[in-house]
Amino acid sequence: MKQKTYTRYFYWLFSFIVIITFGCDDNPASSTLEPVAYFTCSGETKTPAYITFQNESENADSYHWDFGNGRTSSLKNPSTTYDYAGSFIVSLEAENEESGEKDTYRQTITITPGSVFLKQITIEDFSFTTGSGAGWDLWSGPDLFIRLFDPFDDLITESTTAYDLIESDLPISFYFNDPYELDYWSSSYCLELYDEDDISLNEYIGSVDFRVNSIISNDGYSERTTLWSSDHSITIELELDWE
Repeated sequence: MKQKTYTRYFYWLFSFIVIITFGCDDNPASSTLEPVAYFTCSGETKTPAYITFQNESENADSYHWDFGNGRTSSLKNPSTTYDYAGSFIVSLEAENEESGEKDTYRQTITITPGSVFLKQITIEDFSFTTGSGAGWDLWSGPDLFIRLFDPFDDLITESTTAYDLIESDLPISFYFNDPYELDYWSSSYCLELYDEDDISLNEYIGSVDFRVNSIISNDGYSERTTLWSSDHSITIELELDWE
């Protein structure tokens, strides 16, 4: 009788252990269904930037992308275009539809400008006397205008003239009605200053050379940058529009 009692006791104890071990998990495979979201991306990061995303998520079969530029996607491997510069947070939510589990991965993408436009030239300082110490005009101040040349020495544009300037008139600005795009970033543009003269030839005052890549190295993508002539007799500020 005692032997049967022990046998029955061990039987129920074994059954209880089996229930505890295996009976509490309705989905034994759930641990393998937890998604892990991840992606990489490729493409030119200058505007207009076309970026392709490679989905490397695990245990997922449904996706939601937010590219940070107002666009979204549910494709596995989507792409998008960034039309303007800035830092964008891209997020991927990966879901396993069987388990209902979700995971999110985020990455910041920095897009730099691909175009730059010259909007305004401001003359902050220049010499009001010639190399000999005389004034540019006999009876009045200089009549200042600017010429902009491209890297091929072709004249791009010529400003209006500011007449009879005195030093207290500075700084003085010259505007572009239509901002001029600077296409050649690694080559030198040239700004030449002249005194307009009705009687004789226009008198050359001096010049300032600049490269877009040098501006980026010194000031980043700033809307304003200051330039000097080689002898520092001329100081010019450029207003730029980066897109």
